[in-house]
Amino acid sequence: MFGAKPLLRLDPLVEHLQDTLGEVRDVQLQLRWLARHRGIAPAREKALAEKEAALRRALALWSLRSAPRVLRALPQIRKNGTLSGKRMRKRLRRRIADVSQALEQARSLKPAAAHALRIAAKKLRYEAELLREAFDLDGLIEELSELQDAFGDLHDADARVLVTRRDRRLSGVARRERHKLGRTAASVLRKWQRAGLAFEARKRI
Repeated sequence: MFGAKPLLRLDPLVEHLQDTLGEVRDVQLQLRWLARHRGIAPAREKALAEKEAALRRALALWSLRSAPRVLRALPQIRKNGTLSGKRMRKRLRRRIADVSQALEQARSLKPAAAHALRIAAKKLRYEAELLREAFDLDGLIEELSELQDAFGDLHDADARVLVTRRDRRLSGVARRERHKLGRTAASVLRKWQRAGLAFEARKRI
C-alpha cells in the first residue's frame, strides 16, 4: 500500500503467521461446536494439537526472523503523497472490483465461491478502514462488515459439514445449520446486488 517493494516481498511471512492463526481458530471453533452437540472428536483434538504446535513454530519464526526483517524494511516506506491520492484511489477501486467479481461468483453459495467473497470483502474492509477518513468510507465499512460476517459464518458451517460427514446425526445438524446460514448469506448478497453497493462505492472514490 505504501509503495515499498522490500515490504511487499515480506508479505508471505505475514500471511504465513496469519494463516497459522486462522487454522488454530478454525479447529477451536469446530471443537466448541462438537462439544455443544455432544460429539466425540479425537481426530479434531489431535488436529488442534498439531495446529497449535505449528503456531508455536510460526511465532518463533516471526520473533526471530520475520519481525526484524519487517522493522528493517519500514524506513523504505514511501513518505510523499496523501492517503486520498491517485494511487490509493486506484488501489481501493481495484479492491472494489475484486469484490464485485466475487459477488457474481458467490450467487451459487458454493463453498469455494463463498470463501473467495469472504476473502475479497476482508481485504477491502481492512484497506477501507485505513483510508476511511480520506474517502468517507464509514457506510461501506458497515456494509462490508455485514457481508464478511455472513460469509464467515457460512465458511465455518462448510467446514463443519466436512468434519461431520462420517457421523449421520452430526452431519444432519451441520447441514441444517449450513442451509440456514446460506439463506442469511443469500439475503445479504441480494442486498448488495439490489442496491449496487459495490458500484456506488466505486463512484464515490
